[in-house]
Amino acid sequence: ENIHIMRNSLQKLLETCEMKNPTMNQYLNALDNSSWLQHIKSVLDAAIFIARIKND
Repeated sequence: ENIHIMRNSLQKLLETCEMKNPTMNQYLNALDNSSWLQHIKSVLDAAIFIARIKND
């Protein structure tokens, strides 16, 4: 993903964290809509891939 998509995702995450008294469902939906956790998973997957290559 490019930096603009990541920045937008981070902004949505920050807005999610600033929600006032959301229900659990509202919070989880907003978190999912931010795509932040998917981006973090991609970064971690890449780190694991690189670590495995370096270890071989």
